[in-house]
Amino acid sequence: MAAIANSDIQVQAGTCAWTPPSTVTDHLGGQLSSDLDFFVAPPREIGTVVHAYTSLKRAVESPSKEKRITTTITVAGVVVCAGVGLTYLTHTDWLIVTGIVAAIAALITWFMSGFKHTCNYVGTEGCAEFKCVGERETLKEKRLFCFKDAWALSTGMTRHYTNGIYTRTSFRFYWYPPEGGKSIYAIAGQHSSNLKTPPLKNSYNFACAVENAWIKYLLPKINTDLQQKGYANFFMGDGRWARLGPGFLDIVDKQGNVSRCEAGDIGSAKIASGVFSLTRKDAKSKFFGLLGSTGTFKFNYAGMYNARLFLLAFQDLLNIKVQ
Repeated sequence: MAAIANSDIQVQAGTCAWTPPSTVTDHLGGQLSSDLDFFVAPPREIGTVVHAYTSLKRAVESPSKEKRITTTITVAGVVVCAGVGLTYLTHTDWLIVTGIVAAIAALITWFMSGFKHTCNYVGTEGCAEFKCVGERETLKEKRLFCFKDAWALSTGMTRHYTNGIYTRTSFRFYWYPPEGGKSIYAIAGQHSSNLKTPPLKNSYNFACAVENAWIKYLLPKINTDLQQKGYANFFMGDGRWARLGPGFLDIVDKQGNVSRCEAGDIGSAKIASGVFSLTRKDAKSKFFGLLGSTGTFKFNYAGMYNARLFLLAFQDLLNIKVQ
């Protein structure tokens, strides 16, 4: 989940501490149900809330410790009785196995009967995550991330296979501060939905919603750079930068050398396996040597910062659809 985020925040917590306006949707853009309990009010630092999620419903009450103990003992007792009965009927000693199964059942029951819920918010200026344990007012986790504290986002997604069969997808979203260094906020996890959208409760949907808000937050800066500099900068990793301007793409290496691709020279652009490929129209031409003798230039799209924003800007400024 979050790597580094501001947890020293004051928020209001309790039953239905916040009622979402009709303009707020869940992280998939769906309408919020009226029976949801947002047990923490979103902090004002994240701006206007656009997406929200909670795992808690209004009708759910936190069980007392005494009730949890009683339920746990009852489940363990049922298992023990079953084991004793089985021993009596089969004339085989099942008591050791019964004890082990009863202990496991008791642990599972105690864990499942606990009161643990999460809620999170995505706003125009940032996001926030909360987790309550035991009761709505007991917040064990409070995380606040303000977009103004970061300058770039790095994302990654890996599909895992075993013997050629899909098993899971792991993902990560890291935001970095202006001075560079370690990430100041991260959302990471996994799902097993392959190419489909995972269930609403999966943190992947929260991460994507935060990324969308982040892109909208950066758009005014990109437009300002285009007006003032004539291009927008995107860090490619390994000391290289991509400059996007109306009708052109510059690649700046770590020595400061610039290679330019004019939009009119590009025949196609595509992304496959985390690699962005540009192919020229005329196999005989080499615009400034960037595409070389093969006519194709490739770079690691997966390692680019603010990659989705780069993709949107590339298609808009060069008027080329990426496959």
